[in-house]
Amino acid sequence: MSAAGPTSARLPGSRVLSPRAWGLSLFALAAIIMAGYAVARPTLESLFLATYGTRALPGVWIGVSLGALGVVTLHAHAAARWSPGAVFVRSALLALLTLGALVAAERLRLPGARWLLYVWKDLYIVVLVELFWSLAHTVFTLRTARWLYGLLCAGGSLGGMAGNLGGGRLALAVGTESGFGALMGLVAASLVLAGGLGGWLSAHAPPRAAPKPTDRTVAPGLAGAVQIIRQSPYLGRMVALVAVVQVVVTLVDFQFNGVLVASYDDVDARTVMLGKVYAAIDVSSLVLQLSTGLLVARVGLRGALLATPLIQGAVLLSFAIVPGLALGAVAKVGSKALDYSWFRASKELLYLPLSPEAQTRGKAAVDMLTYRFAKGAASLLLLSLSALALPAALVPWTTAGLVGVWLALTWSILRRYRGLVAAPPAPTPPAGARR
Repeated sequence: MSAAGPTSARLPGSRVLSPRAWGLSLFALAAIIMAGYAVARPTLESLFLATYGTRALPGVWIGVSLGALGVVTLHAHAAARWSPGAVFVRSALLALLTLGALVAAERLRLPGARWLLYVWKDLYIVVLVELFWSLAHTVFTLRTARWLYGLLCAGGSLGGMAGNLGGGRLALAVGTESGFGALMGLVAASLVLAGGLGGWLSAHAPPRAAPKPTDRTVAPGLAGAVQIIRQSPYLGRMVALVAVVQVVVTLVDFQFNGVLVASYDDVDARTVMLGKVYAAIDVSSLVLQLSTGLLVARVGLRGALLATPLIQGAVLLSFAIVPGLALGAVAKVGSKALDYSWFRASKELLYLPLSPEAQTRGKAAVDMLTYRFAKGAASLLLLSLSALALPAALVPWTTAGLVGVWLALTWSILRRYRGLVAAPPAPTPPAGARR
């Protein structure tokens, strides 16, 4: 990092937004980001499966993992030079240009275009989501964030619902293949809107405090991000927590798909059931997101973080004892809804006591890489169980055991979190720097 630290895109003489304006703007930004992704994900996944089939999924997941390494490296360099708002704008523009190139390649029927589009949609969304939270962390303190972050998640859910409804109707009206250009046009529009709103927020952002002297010794690029994690046992535990949670979510999804196939021979009936499950996930996520602030206020951050694995563990134990479609569906809905609401909002609060370096470069390495590698880890676990010829009934018990690891990691992180919050406060930043 340069001696001056990350530069801010704030314009001289521009008015700093009020906390309420920041909250409303971030709510809208979350909705825009997730609305675009809700159109991109089903379209690009459908085209991928039509071209390559399900057997190609492990290969493309490896491609996503390798791509995540490159993305985190680029982000680490960018975060060392620019403010989170400036990085967000540049990332949205790069995603837009890359989408345009890949859509042109698809139109020209170039080999591998749909494979690369699948990788693109998995990478661009994790970048914009993590940069979104970096924007929020630069403005809000724990007192405000504990109420606000659940509402920001709700903004993303509402945008996702709108994107699913709008994109689904357009796909039915014109067809996924023939309407590919129009569907990707909606995605491109969401990137333009997100980049524009992110730029406006960056121009009206509070001034950034000067970095601490120790921040300047961090190496650039991915090596620096890894260095930040290695120097922080707290972030190391966050890596383990995010990985375990995502492996649990993936294993729950695997088990549900198994009981679904066993319960429905007819593909259409299976599709109807899946639609009901995803509708339940959307509604449950929204309800839980709206309740996050009240939950944290009533039971504290510790209670909110521990409630998630306790509830999920109880459902998984029930499913392990009495496996069936009903409990499998409850486990899937619960894992997704809790992950999108209480866990996501509460997890983001854990980053607030950290330094700006840890909140940007360290957090990006934790979340961007771990979220994308967790699916591969779950696949390796399932392959290992299969290679050892262990019974499939062992998977629910393995998943429940991982929930126990989830609880232990959460407890350990919370102990360190209390130490960070109780530590002597850092030098006061310039007036208006944080809300």
